[in-house]
Amino acid sequence: MSKKLLFVLGMALTAMSFVACGGDDEPEPAKAPVLKNPTYAEQAASLTITDANIPFKYIEFTESGRAVLQLNVNPEVKTRDVVDIVSYIAGTFAWDGNKYTIYGPNSKIICTVQTAKLGSKVSIRIEMPDGTVFEGEGTLGTKASSDATNTISRSWKVTETMLTYEAEATGGKKFTGCDLNEILEYAKRKGTFNETLSTNKKVTEIVFTRSGAFFIFYANDENDYGTWQWQNASQGTISYRWREADMGNKFESGVATFDVRKGQYALTLKADTDAGDKVSMTCYLAEK
Repeated sequence: MSKKLLFVLGMALTAMSFVACGGDDEPEPAKAPVLKNPTYAEQAASLTITDANIPFKYIEFTESGRAVLQLNVNPEVKTRDVVDIVSYIAGTFAWDGNKYTIYGPNSKIICTVQTAKLGSKVSIRIEMPDGTVFEGEGTLGTKASSDATNTISRSWKVTETMLTYEAEATGGKKFTGCDLNEILEYAKRKGTFNETLSTNKKVTEIVFTRSGAFFIFYANDENDYGTWQWQNASQGTISYRWREADMGNKFESGVATFDVRKGQYALTLKADTDAGDKVSMTCYLAEK
């Protein structure tokens, strides 16, 4: 998969920059939709594990019940074949007031996680389905809280996507949802992209968290991830960076926006293509 195209098309869903369009695309903050309080707003947490004997080194519990685990790649650490050996595992979690139970895509339990405050750190107890227990220490990430942060920190689905070539007076093309393969085919006909994506690259969910992480989930079970923070919350501008530092192009980090357009929350990216065109992609969002 081309990393540059992944960013231009995929990050258009999570990265946002002002679009110089008039008329109906002007931001309309007064018409912001009413949002629900995410189910797990209080249980959301970012956990960095510092003990090498634990098979995970990072766990994110999102406000809407998603769980993302980064495996410890130390070859000395064994996961006892409970989970696939991949860098990141995405699933869901439940909270019973005492511990998190993390489920994989097949609804099978990956593990349970319990934490307790231990001075400036937290103690961690992870139990695998076969009864194996790992214990160690870690740190909890800081959870930011403001009206803007609480608004964006949830799971979103893309209702429609607008791709605009700024050199054209006619505007651009609108797509239902966000199927990156479909959008790529249109871009190829325009002669601006000559790259490929893996199949079924349809965005199913976009997640921002109050601890500063973002995730994009696709229908083919792939996911992408990075970090974000407000550059100017009152203007909706965001600084972002992919968690992995190997993007290898000028899109490795940047500034984006989150605002209201046509009565919907929107994420927008403005980028230069290989052909030298300026392209804007706006994704209109609904609470998932």
